[in-house]
Amino acid sequence: MLEPAYDGEMDVQVIEIAEPDTPVPTNHIRTTQNWRVHVEWKMRGALAAFLVDEFRLRAFLESIGPGAELALPIAGPLVVSTMAGALSFPGGIATRTYAADINVPAGTVPAGVYKLVTTLQLHDDAPPGAPYPIAGMVEGPFLNFFNPGP
Repeated sequence: MLEPAYDGEMDVQVIEIAEPDTPVPTNHIRTTQNWRVHVEWKMRGALAAFLVDEFRLRAFLESIGPGAELALPIAGPLVVSTMAGALSFPGGIATRTYAADINVPAGTVPAGVYKLVTTLQLHDDAPPGAPYPIAGMVEGPFLNFFNPGP
């Protein structure tokens, strides 16, 4: 059986940072709280052990009804080196495992209901950082941001 050059999987969890800095998985987020999108992904195959480039990670919020459309982090994609993943060889297949957080400060997202789409794309790590046709996307969950009042 021929080993694929590249294969992968990706998982996303939304976490509100409750007082005092306690992470709570949720899809109901107070506009007054910090929160994060926790992303875990794996890449498997012959290229996993040798690939020296970078992943660019973004989270997009699309309002349901009138409202804001946001790309997070606001400053631009979170960059993760392909070499940052923990390397293992389950079943003799090179596998790198990654985790990263897109941290979002309180007050960034206005109250409302949004659909989250998280994207991950492989880019050349040398300027100009051209993208490769290797990407992952996770659609959802729906998120409710609410103002808890005074």
